[in-house]
Amino acid sequence: MSLGAVKLRSWLNKSFRIEMTDGRILIGIFVCTDRDANVILASCSEYLPSDGKVKSVNEEPRMLGLVMIPGKHIVSVHIDASIDANKYDPGLNTSSNKKVNADNVMCNSISSTAMCEDECVGAIVCKLDLHRKVIKRGYIAMLAVDQKYRKLRIGSTLVQMAINEMLLGDADEVVLETEVTNKPALQLYEKLGFVRDKRLF
Repeated sequence: MSLGAVKLRSWLNKSFRIEMTDGRILIGIFVCTDRDANVILASCSEYLPSDGKVKSVNEEPRMLGLVMIPGKHIVSVHIDASIDANKYDPGLNTSSNKKVNADNVMCNSISSTAMCEDECVGAIVCKLDLHRKVIKRGYIAMLAVDQKYRKLRIGSTLVQMAINEMLLGDADEVVLETEVTNKPALQLYEKLGFVRDKRLF
């Protein structure tokens, strides 16, 4: 595994502080990134600039939850020492690394990447929270598998492991959205037991 991949793995589930081009500060738990330097943060909070200065992290932020930050809008990124990342608890069992598919593909936690040696070949991003303050809902926000590694059950394995983790977190249901024209995704989720509930326009 390359030094870059080792460094990237060491950042997983750490608290990140990201400064945006418009002056906003986003603080959340690092989940994953891609070749375009887009970053996904979980449990993200937004701090707006005030009189040319960014609010202290002790002031009331705006809660965003799970976000994807376009790399082109990022000015700087650093691990935020003002928040104890070890106290982060998404309401799930964030146990140690687990095998996804074959000996060289690993998965970590509910928001996971599948690695083949030092190459990321798949990723899933999920969250678990209260829906309308009544039920605990798991939500699959993103699933992607490198085209060269499809039909190896990596996607279905990532989804199954994410569902298992959400059930350990006492999820009452698990939902997702996908394009009605994305037939491979529809077939995958239906094979895993999902049913079509409604169409969003």
